[in-house]
Amino acid sequence: MVIVSITAKEKMEKRSVFTSIALCLAAALLSFGALYLGYFSFPKLKQNNIIAVKGLVEREVEADLAIVKICVDAEDDDVAKLAKTLGEYKEEAKNIIKKHDVGGDIVDDKRSITKDSRETYENGNRTGTKTVYTGSYMIKLRVKQLDKIKQVLSDFEKLMESGIFVRKWVAYKYTKFQEVKEEMMQEAVANARKVADVVAKKAGVYVRDLISMKQGYISVTARDESDSEEGCYALAENERASKIKKLRLIVNAEFEISPVQVEK
Repeated sequence: MVIVSITAKEKMEKRSVFTSIALCLAAALLSFGALYLGYFSFPKLKQNNIIAVKGLVEREVEADLAIVKICVDAEDDDVAKLAKTLGEYKEEAKNIIKKHDVGGDIVDDKRSITKDSRETYENGNRTGTKTVYTGSYMIKLRVKQLDKIKQVLSDFEKLMESGIFVRKWVAYKYTKFQEVKEEMMQEAVANARKVADVVAKKAGVYVRDLISMKQGYISVTARDESDSEEGCYALAENERASKIKKLRLIVNAEFEISPVQVEK
């Protein structure tokens, strides 16, 4: 008689095999059951028959507001004289703005003076140092009558002929986005439906009703970055912009789909 001895390790290996087989069978049964219920349960099928797409709409509009900054600079080794000069620049600047009546507001104006030490030379040899004061006067405007901006800037540029150094910067903005937002969203949803129709047609199904819609990405940028206005202050790229703006709005939309076409 032959006695076969099964070690504990072999028992564990066999038990592991049987367990794996049992789990596989259970998973197969569960998968079949889920498929069966998903196919024959109409409400569940209806909830799952959704197509999600994005709708984009773009428009070009003209800016309705400009932020204008003008800086005049000067220097002197006498701080009192420099302060007086900057005061004169301030009056001159306000007179120019008043003259053209730009239809906006002065939102900021300020004077700044800094002290600096510079080396002095004579015949190429260093002779010592001297104190120099540098100052600037900056005025910031909100201008609504954009056609007058060139006239204002032209008058400031004329100051340079008298030895006054002038720096300028203009940023054009569009402030009426909320007025066109709803109309643009409706157009974006219509575009989303067109995308859904194309996708559904390839899948052999039909698009029915809009189920949900959420506002997505919104942006207001320059139409052409090459038209940007450079100036006396460093700005973010999307603010160095032209008068013509590009509005962009994207919506995320979900539509119900059906295997049969429904008459509307």
